[in-house]
Amino acid sequence: MFIKSKNKIIINEKKYEILISSKKRINCFSNKKNFIIGYFGEMLDKNNKVAKFENIQDKLSKLNYQDTSQIKNFLSNYYGSFSFFYINLIKKISFIANDRFGLNHLFYCIEKKDKFRFIFSDCLDSIDRILNNNFLINKNFVNQYILCRYDDIYGKKETIYKNIFFLKASHVKIFNLSNFKSKEQCYWNFQKEKEFIKPNFNDSVKTLDDKITNSIKNLKFNKNKSIVAVSGGMDSTTTCYYLNKLNIKIPSFTVNYDVSTNLNESSNAKKVANMYCKNWKQIKIDYKIFIKYWKACYAYHAQPLPTSSCLGYDIIFDKISKLGYKNIINSGSSDDLYGSNFPGFLYNLSDLYVNKKKSEFKRELKLWIKYYSTKSYPKKIQTFKEFFKKNIKSKKEIEPSLQFLNNNKIITKNNIYFKKKNIKSLSLHHAWILYGMWICGRPANSVPMKEGEIKFNLKSIDPYLDKNLINFVWKLPSNFKIRNGQGKFILRKLMKEKLPKPITSNFIKTGYDVPIKNWLLKKDFKTFVLKTIDDNNPFLKNLVNIKKLKKDIENNNSKINSMFVWQVTNFCLWYNTKKKNA
Repeated sequence: MFIKSKNKIIINEKKYEILISSKKRINCFSNKKNFIIGYFGEMLDKNNKVAKFENIQDKLSKLNYQDTSQIKNFLSNYYGSFSFFYINLIKKISFIANDRFGLNHLFYCIEKKDKFRFIFSDCLDSIDRILNNNFLINKNFVNQYILCRYDDIYGKKETIYKNIFFLKASHVKIFNLSNFKSKEQCYWNFQKEKEFIKPNFNDSVKTLDDKITNSIKNLKFNKNKSIVAVSGGMDSTTTCYYLNKLNIKIPSFTVNYDVSTNLNESSNAKKVANMYCKNWKQIKIDYKIFIKYWKACYAYHAQPLPTSSCLGYDIIFDKISKLGYKNIINSGSSDDLYGSNFPGFLYNLSDLYVNKKKSEFKRELKLWIKYYSTKSYPKKIQTFKEFFKKNIKSKKEIEPSLQFLNNNKIITKNNIYFKKKNIKSLSLHHAWILYGMWICGRPANSVPMKEGEIKFNLKSIDPYLDKNLINFVWKLPSNFKIRNGQGKFILRKLMKEKLPKPITSNFIKTGYDVPIKNWLLKKDFKTFVLKTIDDNNPFLKNLVNIKKLKKDIENNNSKINSMFVWQVTNFCLWYNTKKKNA
C-alpha cells in the first residue's frame, strides 16, 4: 500500500512499514511499484542548480546497492541544505542521508514489533507524535543537558527521546528491507580535506573578496520581502557592505536587550546601516517579553533549547514576520569558519605551544589575556594549561572534553556516559573548526532555528554557507584567522577600508548574550525562574542540590552561572509542558 499527501508518505508492506513526515511540503518523485526518491530542503548539483529527479534516478538506477562506496560517491556529488531519502521496493533497499555540512536535519526511529517499522522526518516532534511513545526520555542526554555546555550534546546521534535518533552531517544510513539490517557511514570524510599549502596572504584576501561577493550574489530571496540583521560586529556589517556592492539595498534592524551593561554595538550598526542599507530600525527585548515567549515555546520546539539566544531568535522571527517580511539575512555562521571563538583561540595557542614557536606563543598568549579577560572570567596562563591538558590528544589531534557548568556544591551526582570524539587534522585549530562545524556547534542552534522558521513563517538566510566560500575559508592556515590577538584576521584586513574603524578594530568583543544574570535581579523574572525550577522533577533532583541553587538565586549570588540557571529552568519548563501534553 502506498499513500502520499503534501507532507506525509506511507508505505505499508506485509513485512515492513515506512512512514515519512514533515511540517513542510515533501519534494519527491516516485514510481509506486518500483521506487520513491525525495528530500527535505534544497538539493543542489555541482553547478549550484536544483537537482532534477530524473537525473537523480538515472544515477541511482546504475548503482550496485551492495557496494556502499557507490552510494557514498553518489551522495558526495550534491550540495545545499537537504536531507535525502531513497526507497527501492524491487531491490529491497532504502537509505537516508544528511547534507555534508549538516545544514538540514533528519531524525529517525526503528521499531521491530509485529513488523519492521521505519519512521523518519526533518522534525523530531513529528516522529514523537506518530510514536505516541508515552514520554520515553533519554536519561543520559538529560544529564548532559542539565550539567554541561550545550555544544557537548547536540549534533550527535542521541536525542532527548530514547528511541529517536539524529542523522549526523555527511552521514548515510542504509537499510536492507529483506533482513532489516542497517548500517551507518560517513560518505564525505571532512578530516581528509587539506589546508592550502603556503598560500600568499594578500592573494588570499583578494580571493576572499571574490568568494563573499559570489556567495551573496547566489542568495535567493525577494528583495521586497527581506531584511538584514545588523549586530554591529564584523560579520553582519560585512554582509551589508556586499549587499550594497551588488546594488541590493534592503531594510535593516538591530536587536537590543534592556540591560545597559550588556554589550551594545547599536551605534556601529546604525552607522553601517545608514551607509549601506535602505533604512534601519531597533528591536528591543525586555525580560517580560522574554518570559512570554519562553512560556509558549514548547508548543513548537521538540527538545530543550540549547541556549537562551535561540529563544531570542524566536522573538525576533515573530516581530519581523509581523512587519510583513519573509526573509532575514542573518550572518550567523562565520565564527564556525574562522574558529575565532573562545576555544578557537586556545586551540591556536596549543598549536604554537606544541610546535615550539616560543616567541609567537608568548605574544599571542599575552594579547589573549589582555584583550579577552573579563572581571567574571579573567584569563591567565593556568587557563591555557588546564585546557591543554583536558583537550589535546596529540600534536595534531584534539579530544574535546565535557565542559561542566557548575561546581560540586550544587551538583549532587555526576553520572554521565560521554564518548569522546577524536578529530585529527593538519593543525589543532583546524581540527577544532571541523569539530565545531560538523559535530557539535552548528546543529545545536540550527535545529531550533528551523523550528522557529516554521512556526513564524519566515526564513533565515545565512550568506556564509555557500560551499565555495566554506571550502576556501576553513582550509586557510590558522595564522590567517587568528593573529596578533585578533580573530577573523583576514576578514578584518579585507574590510579595513570598507567599514568604520570602531568595527574592524573591535576584537575585544566578548559576545552578545541574553542578559539572564542581570534579569535575575528583577523581581518578576526571579519569581518566574524560582517557580519553574521543580523540586520534584525526577531527573533534576538526582543531579542538583535544588535548595542550594534556589538560595543562590534568591540571594543574588554573584558567582552563579547564568547558563546553568537557564538550563535547569529551561529543562523543567520543557519537561512540564511536554508531560502535560503527552
